[in-house]
Amino acid sequence: MDWRVKQAIDTMTRDLDAALSIATLSHRANLSPSRFAHLFQSETGCAPARYLRQLRLDEAKTLLADTSLSVKEIMSRVGFNDPSHFARHFKRRHGMSPRAVRVPARARSPGMWGSARRRRRPLMSGATKMSSMIGQVTAGTANSWPPAVLAPQSILETGVRNLACEEGSLMC
Repeated sequence: MDWRVKQAIDTMTRDLDAALSIATLSHRANLSPSRFAHLFQSETGCAPARYLRQLRLDEAKTLLADTSLSVKEIMSRVGFNDPSHFARHFKRRHGMSPRAVRVPARARSPGMWGSARRRRRPLMSGATKMSSMIGQVTAGTANSWPPAVLAPQSILETGVRNLACEEGSLMC
């Protein structure tokens, strides 16, 4: 590998958070920007800007998996300023969002991340469940074809009352 390309790669790796341009890297290699880009492409098979972006995204993935830094802190450390730009390129490179990389890391080591449990929904009484299901059935079938057969309201109310009696919330 050409020593000037090797020097540029070392600079990119060392200064991920710096705003490195092709002009800056070519000046350090004592080449014109076009000659530097051509040489870099022929040696690595990748354009200098793309190579730098890939280095940054790979380092971001490592930091997401191994540290508890926030996504914004990681973006800053690897030289991205725009969250949507970062997320779009990250997903294109790694096939998943930055948040998706972070979740499995938390599942692997709950001691480092604290509790990874989700908050559960409050439990509903039987009567509430039944009336909720009634609402879902009637709401879901209002505009469907063929028309669904709905139970008469008196049967539904009896079912709610019987369910509430079983749970002891009503006097039967």
